[in-house]
Amino acid sequence: ATDMIWQQVFAEQRARSAWQRWRHAVSLVVQLAMLALFVAAMAEPLIPSPRQMVLVIDNSAGMNAADVAPSRLAEAKQAAWQLAEGVRNCDRTAVLTAGGAVGVRCTLTNIPSVLHEAIQGIPATEGKNCVKAAVVLASRMLPADGCGKIVMFSDGRFDGAKKLIAVDDVVLIRIEEPTGNAAVTRLQMRRPRLPPWVYLAGLGLALLGVEWCLYQRRWIS
Repeated sequence: ATDMIWQQVFAEQRARSAWQRWRHAVSLVVQLAMLALFVAAMAEPLIPSPRQMVLVIDNSAGMNAADVAPSRLAEAKQAAWQLAEGVRNCDRTAVLTAGGAVGVRCTLTNIPSVLHEAIQGIPATEGKNCVKAAVVLASRMLPADGCGKIVMFSDGRFDGAKKLIAVDDVVLIRIEEPTGNAAVTRLQMRRPRLPPWVYLAGLGLALLGVEWCLYQRRWIS
């Protein structure tokens, strides 16, 4: 009458014995995987490769026009900040001005506060447009491997504008009425919701939960 009960007991013992043989190996593999993920997260991997971008903001006399409220320059700075704010953490961005004389507001960086201060602090001038000279300087700041982009914010009223924007790594965002953001959309330079190391750390925490379950199962067994 107790044969069926003893069969269940022996089945549970065999299953428990198999788990006892493998539990240490599984636990070791999980711990090594957690260690590898946390080391990779601390290294902050760049996925994909970083890109560099130079923003050239025209602050010449023509950008003081108020056909775009409050002014073309204010609109240019707003558009430039929206673009700089949307790039990935691994990217680098520089800011140049092109009014009167070429000015370097900040060199290549990925610190949002530095970029914001550099863009918002651009003053209005009564100087002439020197966008072409700024583009020449920007091209020297970018690597020669084609991973860079020059984005100009201007009304486009300077000689050679069409020839300049025909270059592959140069984009002109025209600031005048009517205006659009088609060029910004075409760049598709968006920052991911979280940097890659956060996902790796999250996966490591998930494996830590698995190890905790194994630990509990070990005590139960």
